[in-house]
Amino acid sequence: MKLFQKKIKKAVVCIHGFGLRGPKEFDNLVLPLEKEGYKVFIPKLFDLNNPNDIEWANWIFKAEKVINDIQNEFDEIIIIGFSMGGIIASYLANKAKVSKVILLACAYDYMNVDNVIDYIFSRNKKTSIPQPFKDAFRNLVDNTKSSVERIKVPCLLLHCDHDEVINISSSYKLMKKIPTEDKMLITFSNGQHRLLDDPICKDAVINNIIYFIKKGHE
Repeated sequence: MKLFQKKIKKAVVCIHGFGLRGPKEFDNLVLPLEKEGYKVFIPKLFDLNNPNDIEWANWIFKAEKVINDIQNEFDEIIIIGFSMGGIIASYLANKAKVSKVILLACAYDYMNVDNVIDYIFSRNKKTSIPQPFKDAFRNLVDNTKSSVERIKVPCLLLHCDHDEVINISSSYKLMKKIPTEDKMLITFSNGQHRLLDDPICKDAVINNIIYFIKKGHE
């Protein structure tokens, strides 16, 4: 029995997708993670109001910098990526001290970038997305999606059957590509693309995330 066991310092880096909400995509997940003792970091990858912020490599760099900056402070780092952020999370999954990766409706197979963007911005008719940002999204995914084939850490995938943006077939393809044997895909018969906001499935999504990150610490 260890009377003075060192407390493990744990962090979660959440990587948002391509859209207007940015870091707010994770609003419903922050408090549950903090209650479990995790420090949560959510870098803002790009600014749609800045026409010069169109270098996709810089978007990845901003996420990677957070991980690099906290390497020495935390004993365990978990990455959660949503949609496009799932591709970035896959790219960063083999960084030092990254112990697990969670992919939410990962945009591995986005079918048609214009369809994705049309949906993302359909609720705000006054907002149009400049073509350079569309190109950056496409180039980021196309240039880094092969990173899923190098994931070595435990991996959880979550996806809704009726995702109207990224077809669930994307996650089925991922399951075949990800080499780690410690992987799981959980699907939800109801709910849509924004799993963490969906009133039908968000509680189940959050509960599965918490269970996965705690597994091995009981």
